[in-house]
Amino acid sequence: MIERLSVKGTEWDTHNEVLHVYNPHALTQIAGYVKYQLAIKNKIVHYRGQDGIYAKKMYPSIFRANHTNIKQDGIDRLIRIIKEYISVVGECGAFQTDVKEYAYEPILQQYGIKTRWLDLVDNIWVALWFSCYSIYLGPNKASRYANFEKRNPAKDNNKFAYIFILGFEYDKTGHPGYYSGKSIDVIDLRMAIPSTYIRPHAQHGLLCKLKGDTNRQPIDMSSYIVDVIIIRIDDALSWLGDGEMLRVHTLFPPPTYDLGYAQLLDKSPKGNQDIGNVLMIGS
Repeated sequence: MIERLSVKGTEWDTHNEVLHVYNPHALTQIAGYVKYQLAIKNKIVHYRGQDGIYAKKMYPSIFRANHTNIKQDGIDRLIRIIKEYISVVGECGAFQTDVKEYAYEPILQQYGIKTRWLDLVDNIWVALWFSCYSIYLGPNKASRYANFEKRNPAKDNNKFAYIFILGFEYDKTGHPGYYSGKSIDVIDLRMAIPSTYIRPHAQHGLLCKLKGDTNRQPIDMSSYIVDVIIIRIDDALSWLGDGEMLRVHTLFPPPTYDLGYAQLLDKSPKGNQDIGNVLMIGS
């Protein structure tokens, strides 16, 4: 969609099919152009910031580790594991009492468990933030400890930050914050759960999940990618600056402030190598 644009401060990379953006005004203009064009087609735009492009595929976290060779029986096994874990978490009182069941799995995804849901945002600057930070987990895949660290342009072999623009068609359902399309579900936790869970609000966060049937569960969301923007890390970090609202402490509020998070940490059972754990960020 954006390859034909002539916007000052941008350059189309024909070989990689990505748009280089060189100033923040161009970033805002490109984001607005795609929103406008897709709105004409009754589509809604969301963003995802990443520190790299991974084989031009986009998998939910639970399928990410072994996606190359994973077959349907392996997919089914992982789905059974996450459903069993969700059931246990619900029964042990780790969710606050006013949270509905349709929000259980997306909440767990937001707080570190690997699920069938993919994290998105509806704010281009938060997407840029996630493209400028990398997550580092503890000593193993089932660790409860993780940290987000700012990428260093001098040391990072990959010199770019990546923003994926995704377009969806969906409608409201009877559940607050929950939307459904022909082949995808989307949830906005800012409306689906109380703000005692602060993280979704701090991150302008949404999530999406592919629909499956009794025979097949699709796992690759790359067909929803409309465009890819890339920005030099040093430029992106300069645009973001270092204000309080863009620090890890703010985007991942500690359990002292995020009471829903505190309850998950206190009561959720231990996970495993397949689904990980509710993560203690910065610990």
